[in-house]
Amino acid sequence: MDIIAVLVDAIISVSMVLLAVLSLLKKGYRNSINYFFALFSFFLAVFIVSGDISNNINIPENSALIANYICFLTGYGSALLLLLFTTRLAEVKKINKLVKFIFLPLMIMGAIGATPLVVAGVALQGNIYAVNYGPLIGVYAFGLAVVVALLTYSLIYGLRHTYGEKRHQLAITATGIALSVPLVLIFALVIPLATGKFAYNSLSTTPAMILTLCIFYAIGRYHLFDIRNAAVRTLAYVLSLMFLLSVLFVILVALLAIFHNSVDSYVLYGLVFVVPLFISPVKKVFDRWTSQIFYRDYYNSDEFVLRINRVMTSTTDLRKLLEKVSEELARTLRSRQVFFFIHTDTGHHITAGTPSHTRLSKEEEIHIMSLIIGHSKEILLTSSLDFDSHVYKILASHKIEVAVPLYNDGIRGCVFLGERMASHYTSRDIRVLNLIIDSLLIAIQNTISIESIRESNSQLRQIDKVKDEFVSIASHELRTPMTVIRGFVSLLQREQLGDLNDKQQDILTKISDNTKALIDLVSDMLDISKLEANKLDIRISDFELADIINSSLEKIRLMFDKKGIKSSYKGDSVVIKTDAERFERIMLNLLSNAYKFTDVGGSVTITSTIDESAAMATICVADTGIGIPENAMDGLFKKFSQINNYLQRQSGGTGLGL
Repeated sequence: MDIIAVLVDAIISVSMVLLAVLSLLKKGYRNSINYFFALFSFFLAVFIVSGDISNNINIPENSALIANYICFLTGYGSALLLLLFTTRLAEVKKINKLVKFIFLPLMIMGAIGATPLVVAGVALQGNIYAVNYGPLIGVYAFGLAVVVALLTYSLIYGLRHTYGEKRHQLAITATGIALSVPLVLIFALVIPLATGKFAYNSLSTTPAMILTLCIFYAIGRYHLFDIRNAAVRTLAYVLSLMFLLSVLFVILVALLAIFHNSVDSYVLYGLVFVVPLFISPVKKVFDRWTSQIFYRDYYNSDEFVLRINRVMTSTTDLRKLLEKVSEELARTLRSRQVFFFIHTDTGHHITAGTPSHTRLSKEEEIHIMSLIIGHSKEILLTSSLDFDSHVYKILASHKIEVAVPLYNDGIRGCVFLGERMASHYTSRDIRVLNLIIDSLLIAIQNTISIESIRESNSQLRQIDKVKDEFVSIASHELRTPMTVIRGFVSLLQREQLGDLNDKQQDILTKISDNTKALIDLVSDMLDISKLEANKLDIRISDFELADIINSSLEKIRLMFDKKGIKSSYKGDSVVIKTDAERFERIMLNLLSNAYKFTDVGGSVTITSTIDESAAMATICVADTGIGIPENAMDGLFKKFSQINNYLQRQSGGTGLGL
C-alpha cells in the first residue's frame, strides 16, 4: 500500500510539473496568472516528494529532518502561491492590494518553517517519523490560516462577481481547492498538532490529486490556459497510469490474501513487467473518453456555413429568418442564448432570437450601437472590454459573451451570443462568425426589401378593397333609381297616364333601352368586383345541357328574328354540373355579342361536344360576323377592353361581358 501511495504521489508531482512547464509555453511566462500557477505547481510537486521522503523510516534522521524543513517550507509556499494565482484569476483587486501589503510578513511566517523554530527535530513513531515542533509553530500555523482565509474570500468574491468562462474556470478551481486543501491541512498539521499522532501524515499529500484533476478539467473544458491539447493528452496518460496502478494494487491485495502474505518475489516482478504492456490499449480508451468530454464542442465549420446559408434562403419573413439563424448558431456553437436586434433607415426595428432570450432596453441598445460604430465591423468579446465600462456591465448583466456587429448601408444591428455551454468561444469560432456576416447582412437586406414590397402590395390590396366597396355602394345606389326610372317609362309606354304619339313612344323606347344598358353595366361592375374579391356566390347543381342552352337561346331569339339572324343549336344531351344563373349569363353575353357584330342575314350556331374521358362538355358559339383579329385576342378577358372598329363604335358596350 505504501508503494501504491508513493506511485500516486509521483504521478501527481510529474503531472503538476508538466502543467507548470506547459503553462509557461507560448509566452505564458509573461502572464502573471501563468507565472504564479507554474511556481505553485513546482512548489506543490516538491512538497509531495519531500513529504514522502520525510516519512521514510529507512533514511537517517538528519535526512528526514531536512526533508521536513523542505516540506514545511514548500507546503506554506504552495498555499501562498495558490492565493496569488487565485486572486488574479478572480480579479480581486482589494485582496491583491492587501496581499502586496502583507506579503513580506506572510513570507517570513512561511520561511521559519524551514528552521528549528518550527521543526525542532524528528523522532521515530511506529513506521513513520514524527515531528518535534519548535516554539514558533503557532506563528507558522497562524500565517497558514491567514493565507487560507484570504484564499477562501478570494474564491467566494470571484464566484459572485465573475461570469461566463471566467466563472467556470474559477468554479472548477475552487472545487479542487475546497476538496483537497482542507484534507491536506487536517492530515499534515491539524491531527498532529491536536493529538501528537503522525500515523495519517502519509496521507497528507494524496488529496492533491483532486486539485490536479480539477485543474486538468478547467484547462481542457474551459481553457484555463492555452494548452488544451497537451493538457488533455497528459490527463489521458495520468488516468491510464492511475487505472493500471489500481489494478496492480487489487491484484497484489488478492494475492496476499490468497497466499497469506507469502507471495513469491518472482510473481511481483512478473506483475511489474506485465502491467506496462497494457499501457497503450488502456491509454487509447482514456484518449477516447477525454476527447468525448473535452472536445464535445467540435463542429465542422464548412458544414456549418452550408447549413446557415440554407437557413438564410429558407424564408422571406424577417422574424422567422432571425429566429432560425439564432437556433442554428445556438445549436452549433452550444450557446445558451442567441438573439438579434436590427434597426433600418426605413424605420424597421426588430428583436428576435432563441426562446426566452434576454431583452435589452432602448437605452442599452443605444450604448451598444455607439460602441459598434466605434469598432466598425469587429466582433466584440465581452472579456476584452474594460471591466468598468458601461457596455461591459450591460453585456455581463445579460450574460452575453460575444457581440457580432451587423453594419451596412441602411442596416444597423447586432447578433449576441450568450455563454457557451461547452467551454469558451475560440479564435476558430470568431473566424467562422466572420465568414457568415456578409451573407447574413445580404439575407436580412433581401428579406427587408421583400417585406417592403409585401407592405406595398398590402396597401394596393387595401386600395382595391376600398375601390370594391365603393363600386358595391355605387352599384346599389345607381341601380335603385335606374329601376325606378325604367318603371315610370314602362308606365308611360303602356299609355296608362294618357295617349302618346309615335315620336314620344320612340323617345321612351330609347330611354328604356339606355336605362336597361346602364342597369346591366352596374350589374356587370358589381359582378366583376365580387369575382376579384372571391365573393361571387356559385351554386352548383345538375342540369340538362340542352335545356339550359335552349333556355338562353329563347331569351334572345326575338332580337335575332327582328334582325334576320338565324340561330341554331346542335349537340348531344347530357347532365352537367353548373350554376344555371351564371351559365345563362355567360351564354347571353356571348349571344348578344354575336348579335351585335353579325350583319342582317347572318347566322349564329351553338354546338356542344362531350369528352367522356375528361368528363367535360365544351360549348361553342360561332357567328358569321366580322370576327376578332388575332392581335386583339390578348385583350378579350381584360376589363373595359374593346376592339377599335366602326362596328364597335356603332354597337357600343363596355368590354365587361366576357
